[in-house]
Amino acid sequence: MSFRRRLTAVLVVAGIGVGLSGCAQAEAAGGEEANLNGNVAKVEAIEGSPLSKVTLSPEAVERLGIATGVVTVQPITKHTVVPYSAVIYDANGAPFVYTVPQPNTFVRSPVTVTDVGGDLATINTVLPVGTQVVTVGVSELLGTETGVGDE
Repeated sequence: MSFRRRLTAVLVVAGIGVGLSGCAQAEAAGGEEANLNGNVAKVEAIEGSPLSKVTLSPEAVERLGIATGVVTVQPITKHTVVPYSAVIYDANGAPFVYTVPQPNTFVRSPVTVTDVGGDLATINTVLPVGTQVVTVGVSELLGTETGVGDE
């Protein structure tokens, strides 16, 4: 495992821990967040896929500071890129991004990172140019999807 990947894994774990404190505060707010049948977050399996869809209340999105960027193509190299802050690695070291198919709804999408330069990651993927990807709050979404911090 490369140094960069190990460092990213450590930062992801640290980010999940920090993010969970924010999730705990969101859950503690109680009824103020009741847009999803009384929950601030809803995780649903995607039929025919090992992935899940994470839906957050608008208040939870705001509280977590969720921000997005887009999949673009570099004009000179013609490579597909995303903001590097959108890339997160699962427990096995596989990279992915969270896409935003609908407002307040997030779906993990596997990517292959071929290069990182500055704040951009070059990826091989089937994600169309213009697809929204989460750039801030990624570790909190992963924790919500995987149940990290659930009692």
